[in-house]
Amino acid sequence: MMSDFFHRLGVELALKSLNERSFSPLINFMFDANSPDPARSGPAAPIWRSAIVEIAAALEKIQAKNMVTLTPVPPTENELVYASLTSPKEYQRLSNLVVASFKAVNKSSLRGLVFSDDRFPKRGEKQGDANNQKPLEVKIVAMPSRETIATIERDANGEISGSLHVEKDN
Repeated sequence: MMSDFFHRLGVELALKSLNERSFSPLINFMFDANSPDPARSGPAAPIWRSAIVEIAAALEKIQAKNMVTLTPVPPTENELVYASLTSPKEYQRLSNLVVASFKAVNKSSLRGLVFSDDRFPKRGEKQGDANNQKPLEVKIVAMPSRETIATIERDANGEISGSLHVEKDN
């Protein structure tokens, strides 16, 4: 699915930006997402949206742990997602606020902090790898009663000429 690819790429670029403490991995996507040319903005917009939401979530987490104090307070992940779906102007304003907050974060206060995402397999791992997945527990709590009717038709010599098998849940 292409949208999953764009989302994962946006998250990976956001994590790279956060860990490098640099906005440079995202700068081209930011400009392309805001381009009036649909050929540029079309593919870039979902990548930018995923990245900016991921950065907002990271800023929200580090602020909640009192690692930094940001003024004004950047928007939450949910506020950004809602604005992206309802109001392009508000989404643009909130995105700019996230970018400004990201740039304002004191690098020394994040020294040694590494951002990661376990929602996706790392490069080279396959999703659903037996080492990464726990088996799901499945419980069958009820089954409908089932009626089965089988009819066999025979010809004059006693050979089977046809059959009809019907199953239905009651």
